[in-house]
Parts: sequence; structure tokens; C-alpha cells
Amino acid sequence: MSEPTGLPDDPVPHAEPSQVLDAGRSPRQGPSAMSSGDVEPWLRASLVRRTEISPGVVLLAFRVEPETDFAWNPGQYVRIAPPGSVHLAQPYSIASAPDDARPGEFELAVSRAGSGFPFAELSPGSSVLTSPPQGGFSWKPSAPSELFVAMGTGVAPLRAMIQAGTRVAAQIPRVLLFGARTEADVLFRAEFERLAARSPAFHFEPTLSRPGPSWEGRRGRVHDHLPALVRPLVAPRAYVCGTLPMVKDSVELLVALGVPREHIASEAHGE
Repeated sequence: MSEPTGLPDDPVPHAEPSQVLDAGRSPRQGPSAMSSGDVEPWLRASLVRRTEISPGVVLLAFRVEPETDFAWNPGQYVRIAPPGSVHLAQPYSIASAPDDARPGEFELAVSRAGSGFPFAELSPGSSVLTSPPQGGFSWKPSAPSELFVAMGTGVAPLRAMIQAGTRVAAQIPRVLLFGARTEADVLFRAEFERLAARSPAFHFEPTLSRPGPSWEGRRGRVHDHLPALVRPLVAPRAYVCGTLPMVKDSVELLVALGVPREHIASEAHGE
């Protein structure tokens, strides 16, 4: 979903402080890491809904059959492939939390950019193969407060975490600092603004690197705003996902600001 920056198209796990993940297109392994003999326990899923969420990003909702055999921790990812072509599989972070009202349904934020199979152009009713959810980047409940730091499509797994967290403990202070290029690139903006309006404990803080003249919000890089947002939080657990330089800079700054490294979960991707 994101365009690589200083990383291969198909990233692989990275050592601390981050693991390599393209939240919207290429976590960990890409097609080149697999062969037609891949033994993944593939499941069939159908596209039930698609929504344009920015000029270059589409939100795809899939439903797995059988529905009862599919569960995940917010933050994990799946690999999807065209039926009969598992060698074209691409990994995507799941952008939604499990929902009992929609068993077996999960959402992926998919970009039209990049190489590989054009999943962003699928129509409702289309079928794909999906792997079981996987990955160690996941939400952990019970923190006194939570800070989410995202850039571009890195917001996808954090959206799933925020959904899960607000369902079970809406009163916990949560801050989402989200970096994008322009207003049109702020994914899920209306959703996060609605959540902030109805939940005093949730704060949505988008910042733009290329703001228009009418933009009245934050400007610049995400880590420019971290000090002001971290200080009011009590013992926060932080989740960071975006480009590798952004993740490294943010993690280092969070540690310098007093957040213990073991309280920071991070994944990085090329964008």
C-alpha cells in the first residue's frame, strides 16, 4: 500500500527497535519469499464491501468462510492471494478489530500504488485466499494510557487497536498522532474525528507535511509533536507504525522522554 523508501519492495523482519512491516501492503515477506509450493493453511474469503478512503487508498472488507475459524489480535496481519496463485500473495495489516456482530469479517487498507497483484481494484463478490492472522505487533490492554503514532498507511493496525481499546475501556486516555502529506491523505479522518467528539478520553492529532493554506491543525513531522503529547500521559504504552526513519526517530525520542523501551511496540515499513 505504501511506496518503499530506502527498503526493498518486500521487507523482512528488522532488529530492534522495529520490525519491518508495510501496514498497507508489504509486511515481512512478499511474493519473492514464497513459491507455488507454499504450505500456508489458506482460507477462502469474499470481498463484501469496498470504500474509497483517500485518492490512493481503498478499504476492503473481506469475510472468511467458515466464519468461526478466523480470529486475530488487533495489530496482526494476513497474507492474501488470488485463488490458485499463492505465489502472488501480499501481506496487509488488518485495519479493524474483531467484531462479534460481523464474525469472520476483517478490513484491509489497500493502496493502488506499488507492484504486485492489483487487489485495490477488486469488486464486491470477488474471492481471495487469506492466511491465518499472524505477527507479534499487537495491542495489549490494561495500560493507564496509550499513545499511537502513525505515518501514512501505518495507521491501519493502530486503527484496529483503537477500535478494540475503546470498546473495552473507553475511559482510558488515548492519543493518536498521525502524520500525512495532505488533508486528502489523512486516512479515516471522519471516523477518528467522530470518536474524539463523543469520547473525551480520545485525542486525534493529525499533522501534515504539505498542508494547504486553510489547514489549521499541526504541521511538520510527527516526532516534532511527541514531547507535547507525551508529557500529560501517565505511564503510557506506545505503538508506533510508519516508515523506518520515522519509527526509529520516534522510538528514540519516546525513550528520551521517559517511556520505557519495553512499553513501546513498533513496526516499520517502506512508504
